[in-house]
Amino acid sequence: MEGQLELTELLSTLPLPLAQVLRRALNGKSAVDKHNNAFYLAEVSMKLAATLRIGLWLDRALQPGGKVAGELESLALPSLGHWLSFLRATNQELASRPDATLLPLGPYLKRLQEKQRNWEAVERFAQEAADAGVVSTEVARTAKRQGLLGFFGLVVSYRNEVMAHAAQRRTRWYERMGALLLEALQVVLSRPELFGKLRLVCPRQRDIGSDESNIAWQDLTGMFSVPLASEISASLSSLTTVSVVPGQLYFGGPGALVPLHPLAVFHEDEYENDAVGLLNKTIRRTRRAG
Repeated sequence: MEGQLELTELLSTLPLPLAQVLRRALNGKSAVDKHNNAFYLAEVSMKLAATLRIGLWLDRALQPGGKVAGELESLALPSLGHWLSFLRATNQELASRPDATLLPLGPYLKRLQEKQRNWEAVERFAQEAADAGVVSTEVARTAKRQGLLGFFGLVVSYRNEVMAHAAQRRTRWYERMGALLLEALQVVLSRPELFGKLRLVCPRQRDIGSDESNIAWQDLTGMFSVPLASEISASLSSLTTVSVVPGQLYFGGPGALVPLHPLAVFHEDEYENDAVGLLNKTIRRTRRAG
């Protein structure tokens, strides 16, 4: 299908945390491993798409005390259903702005909930999940007609029945549903509505005394971080509206930079293995009197 990449091709085009989970889904040693990692890929995709929009809302459209601000109070201990609400609420708020087309996600904002063409793989997964009794027929219908938001609503319902407290199922069931979910994700992750034309990036401090800019940009696309293409790096370095902090994560592209900290963080261990972490919960500390 036009514009749709094979799963193995997606490994080099997805943001690093998605590519890493996709590889685990493809290389799982058992049907359960492959199925569960396919689900985690869907989960991380939704969370990262929501994190991008939350970061953009905080940077460009923050309204303390407003509806979206109230929604985001649940970030203290978010469930997967909360992440779906964050994605929906921030996307709607950004899409309704008069300057929506000038934002980094531009025209993609209004297309997140549109019915998609070539959505057959999502429809097959939704129908099989409904036939198996793990989601309702209404959730399955919504997944078919409400595009990416409908698919992620399906993922949340599927999680509640299959991944939460359900009993272990037969191997054949995991083989079938895992394969269908990966086929659906192949379509979903090929859609530009998730991240627009932005790339996951991280600035690093150069050695003192360098003749170049003191910031070196790393591109976190694919399985490993690599130096960002020079033309995009120069464009990001020329921005003056965003205060860049080395080591923190951003979504960036020509003339656009969206901060993700502290909702997403980047870590490289002593063996130079790269990892991205997404917010799971917050810890609140209170000062003791006296």
